[in-house]
Amino acid sequence: FGGDPAEGLMAEHVLEHLTPMQVLFVAAASFAFLRPGARFRVAVPDAYIKDESYQLYVRAGEMPSGLGSNHQVVWSVDTLPDIFRSVGFQVQLLEYRDLEGKFHRAGFHTKHGMIERTLLTDRRNRERDGRLKNESSMLWTSVLFDAIRPLDCTDPYPFPSPAAAEEEEEDAAA
Repeated sequence: FGGDPAEGLMAEHVLEHLTPMQVLFVAAASFAFLRPGARFRVAVPDAYIKDESYQLYVRAGEMPSGLGSNHQVVWSVDTLPDIFRSVGFQVQLLEYRDLEGKFHRAGFHTKHGMIERTLLTDRRNRERDGRLKNESSMLWTSVLFDAIRPLDCTDPYPFPSPAAAEEEEEDAAA
């Protein structure tokens, strides 16, 4: 980033290819490099879409044919946002399904990042004439949220350095 904090970040259908520990690292590193008030827009396949063919398509691992998405995790609104909260982000949920499969959508602006796999932008959610399909046929949505670095968090790197963490451990052991 050239020493300047980032104005925003976006990851569309990327984090499902990482392990939970790798995602924690991405969240923490992103928090450190975003300016206060900046957003990290995140979209991943939704574990709560109640459709067997969709879940087979997005499941973790590879298909027996060797084809497939090589996902590490299928995230839900109840799992991935918490990782971002744990490193200090405020989370604004934009689009997701709940545990029962009910679809939720908040209004959001594409100026913070255009996500293709959403209710309104993915053409697979529309009939041939352009109308939206009924909710049970709208499979191509995402767990979509903005992770926002709080405005009052102005420390350029709010996490202890590895050396400071070692010192803390040594002090605690003494």
